[in-house]
Amino acid sequence: MSTPIDPLLEYVVQHPEQVATLAAGLAATVGHYSKTGRLPLGRLPWRAARGIVRDLRERYFGKPRPKGVPGLVVDTDADTLEARLREHCFEGALASYDYEGEVLNLRQPAGVKPHPKTGADVPMELHPRGFETADGQLLVIAHLEASRYEATDEHLEEGLLSWETGQGVLAALLHNETDLDFEKVASERDAGVEVVS
Repeated sequence: MSTPIDPLLEYVVQHPEQVATLAAGLAATVGHYSKTGRLPLGRLPWRAARGIVRDLRERYFGKPRPKGVPGLVVDTDADTLEARLREHCFEGALASYDYEGEVLNLRQPAGVKPHPKTGADVPMELHPRGFETADGQLLVIAHLEASRYEATDEHLEEGLLSWETGQGVLAALLHNETDLDFEKVASERDAGVEVVS
């Protein structure tokens, strides 16, 4: 019979270095705090914690990517595209589930939009995700949605989430602000794009 603690034990067994680094860092932090009464934020094991969160998110909160949504096939790799997007205030989307095989997951605040039912202003974000293709390019699917941080109740709400708008906004940014070549596709499935990541 499986218990709720079993997945945690399995993670500890499979990732002993990350767990040991986190435990050692937390123990040192507790020791410092007990001696000084101050929390040493610079000494907290942030990198190990982020790695553990990423691994748990991929394993327990992953989803298959949607293949019937509009996207862009960008002639670049994930690192280059991420660097270009970060020049335009994109940041990591840590509080999101992973699509299977994604190599890029960013977000950018994107103004406000009236709520379709109440008319109230809802803070929005642009959320692109990238996947490596067999041709050495990047399939990028992006959607415009309610901000995960400022509109948590509306986040992922049907009337506020749009793949078409996300594709258009990202395409305009890439066209106007970068020298990257890309092609709009109606969907991964319709364009015959083969994702390998």
